[in-house]
Amino acid sequence: MTHPMSLRGWKAQLLIGTIALLNGAGFLLCAAVTCTHEFLFLRRSDATYGIVQANVLRHTEIDAEVGGTTVDLYCPQFFFTDDDGGSRTFTSSTCVNPPTYAVGQRIRIRYLRSHPESAQADSFGAMWGISLGFGIAALLLLSVGAVLLLRLRSQGHPLDPRILLEPGNDSRA
Repeated sequence: MTHPMSLRGWKAQLLIGTIALLNGAGFLLCAAVTCTHEFLFLRRSDATYGIVQANVLRHTEIDAEVGGTTVDLYCPQFFFTDDDGGSRTFTSSTCVNPPTYAVGQRIRIRYLRSHPESAQADSFGAMWGISLGFGIAALLLLSVGAVLLLRLRSQGHPLDPRILLEPGNDSRA
């Protein structure tokens, strides 16, 4: 005898497909929001040049809850002068290994005059990396969900997720 909420076979695929579609839609929304935010930042920001002062080492723990590992990432710290003549030092939140920039390298910077601390390197990764990551995750999850659900539909299974809450066997409805 199986537990009333046990999911096997096509019901498990229905659950996975539904969750994948919902998560994919959420990631797509996140991609749209971060793209819009970046687009607005670029429209309002000023550009200048700065000098990389250091690559700040950041130790990042991965899966710390399960005895994970530590990864060393390098965050570029750059100095620039804003249009009002103020000297600014900023450490990027875009950190990688190996370092993207060499100390002393001249790089293009974008910042808001009203909030010079909003500075970021004018690079594809710094500007669009998060949006691209959300977009790729959305594409993968939406594809998995669509393939699973379309396959179930072609096999004659109902696609109503409320079926998952009904007790009973896993035979075709």
